[in-house]
Amino acid sequence: MANRKKLSSGITRRSFLKGAAATGVMGPWVLRKAFAAEASKQELVVAWSASNTIGWDFHRLSMKTQEMGIVDSCFDGLFAWDKAKADPKLIAPSLAEAWEVSKDQTEWTFKLRNNVHWHKNYGTDWGIFSAEDCEYSLNLGMSGKGKEFLQDIKECKALDGQTLKVVFQRPMDPISVKMILGNYREGRIVCKKALEQLGPDYPFKPVGTGFMKLSKVSPDTFSEWVANEECWQGKPELASVRHLYIKDLSSREMAFQKGEAHLIQGQMTQKWYERAGEMKDADPLVIAPGLILVLHFNTTRKPFTDIRVRQAFAYAIDRNSLRRFIGKDVTKPVVSVVPPDYLGGIEDVELYSFDLDKSRQLLEKAGYPKGFEVEVQISELDDYLRPMEVIQQMVKKAGIDLKLKVVTHSAYHTLTRQDVNPLVIYGTSRLPVAGQLLNPFYHSNAIVGTKTGISNFSHYTGVDKELDAATNAVDMDKKVAYWEEAQKKILGDAVAFPLYIYMQCWVKKKWVDLGYKFESNLEYSPLLSCKTKILPH
Repeated sequence: MANRKKLSSGITRRSFLKGAAATGVMGPWVLRKAFAAEASKQELVVAWSASNTIGWDFHRLSMKTQEMGIVDSCFDGLFAWDKAKADPKLIAPSLAEAWEVSKDQTEWTFKLRNNVHWHKNYGTDWGIFSAEDCEYSLNLGMSGKGKEFLQDIKECKALDGQTLKVVFQRPMDPISVKMILGNYREGRIVCKKALEQLGPDYPFKPVGTGFMKLSKVSPDTFSEWVANEECWQGKPELASVRHLYIKDLSSREMAFQKGEAHLIQGQMTQKWYERAGEMKDADPLVIAPGLILVLHFNTTRKPFTDIRVRQAFAYAIDRNSLRRFIGKDVTKPVVSVVPPDYLGGIEDVELYSFDLDKSRQLLEKAGYPKGFEVEVQISELDDYLRPMEVIQQMVKKAGIDLKLKVVTHSAYHTLTRQDVNPLVIYGTSRLPVAGQLLNPFYHSNAIVGTKTGISNFSHYTGVDKELDAATNAVDMDKKVAYWEEAQKKILGDAVAFPLYIYMQCWVKKKWVDLGYKFESNLEYSPLLSCKTKILPH
């Protein structure tokens, strides 16, 4: 779709990239006049390791997670996640002002905010945001690439211009509803008129209600967004934001050092984090809540059919030493299969603290006095391979000979879904609610190799009762109690062993004020806001 697009200068994307390749134009410092920013003009420049050749039609195209950090400034949801902290309890009303709930809590009727304008862009006034846009957008999401995100919605209907009814498949608690209809993934609301009229041009001409609107774009090179001065949230402090796609880390660093980029995506390593802190005017950031890295034991494969073997493997791993090796500033400790800062996450579980003697004793009781050998397919991706190589050396001291067979990352994902491995290491990040991790990894419906399989690599069936009860509970305290009990069982049965949480790293200029005190968010990047600005420097 991208090869049909026109650049602002009138040339095609293909001819632009051909000329850029011929002249070696691959970094922003070469296009200094185009990308230089002045603090007085409030022009922010952000450099990403990501790329974008498909545009921003997130309902119908498979966008990468990191590209969503740009989308956040363009679109709103009925509710909004807090910019500073990814806490479900802090989700606030956004395009929805008020709502009523049926007695059985399956029907939610929303009164929408008045006089919210769609971006006036591409020479068109797209009009006023309405319930019809919400109905259209949610239905689009329910049939699109990420339809599983909206799977709890049965139907949605615009009752009038500013009233929307959403009917759910089951009784819903308020926090779940706010997450589904928030400004994240398919919960973001798009303009019906724009999608229908722009047709195939829409991916590179998105229309939202957010505080930034698209101005210029060169697919896979840069996009420029300007302030939406009619934004219902108020006039933005920034005049414009330029997002540069620069895959080479050293090139992003050079742009930052020269002041041609003010916020750059870094590398998830301790070495880079420390180096970033030495740059001029640098403020290094780690993006929590991060990705939790977990070892999953296949309980249907010998020798891991025996709980004593699984426990022995866990006792042979020194998590503190592992974290020190990976990086103390770019990782966080974890003892449960759900991070502690998730809603429903706990730390009161079986710890399996490092103990080689106990590991050897358990192996002997299980019939492996001399240990055992096991072959495991492992991804070439550094985030998986490095910790697994460290674990390989750790468990060897207990007599476990872990044979690693390195494969491509895509092949690794295929093999894990084909149930090839007796041991799977896997990193993931979900909405910060315990059920978002527990259901796809530990419910029997999610066992890999089955028709409904997702990522239950352990073939575990021991917490279906708790997870089903949590799903159906409307009272949040009861949901949390079920999730806590499930975590205790999972750790007690030693079907999975959490290693650590690792986080995306960025660095910004000290004089870039995000407009809030940053703690965490869902997009792996520092989110901009109406209050983001460049301070005098």
